[in-house]
Amino acid sequence: MAKKSDDLLNEIMARRRAKQLAPQQDVLARVLDDLNAVDTLDALRRRNKLTYGPQVLRGATMGVVVWRRAAGYYGYKTLSLIGVWAVLRDDAANAVPYVIVGKKLLAFSAPFYDADAYHKLIRKNYDLYYHDDGTPPVKPSLAVHYAADERLDLRAPVARELAQL
Repeated sequence: MAKKSDDLLNEIMARRRAKQLAPQQDVLARVLDDLNAVDTLDALRRRNKLTYGPQVLRGATMGVVVWRRAAGYYGYKTLSLIGVWAVLRDDAANAVPYVIVGKKLLAFSAPFYDADAYHKLIRKNYDLYYHDDGTPPVKPSLAVHYAADERLDLRAPVARELAQL
C-alpha cells in the first residue's frame, strides 16, 4: 500500500511542477520556434550518417536536439548530443531569454549492450541507453541574448554553429 501512495504523491508533485513551468515553457518554445530550430536540426540529421532525431526536451530549460553515434562496433560507448536550448536568465529583476547552441557527450549507461536492440531503438530515442538531464552544455559554442525583433538575423549564426558541431 505504501508503494501506491508514494507513486501517487510523486505524480501529484510532478503535475504541480509542470503547471508552474507552463508559462515559462511557452516563452521558451516560442524562442525555439522563431529560430526554426527543429527544421535546422532535421536538415543536419539528414546530412550526417548515424544521426537521429530531432527531439524536444522540456523542463526548466527547453531544447531541441539530435544525437549522433560514432561509427564502428564500439561507437555506442559515447553519444554526441547536438542542439539548441532556450533558457531564461534573470537580468535586473526580469527574466531574459538566451539561446545556447552546443554539443554534449553522453556515456553509455545501460546495464548491458545488445547490438540488435540498440540499433533499432536508438533511432527513436536515446534516453534508454544514455542518461541526460536536459540541460544545455557547460561550454556552449554559442550563447546569445534573444530578442524577438532580431530572430531572423540570429537564424544564420545558429545554423552555422550547428553545422560545425
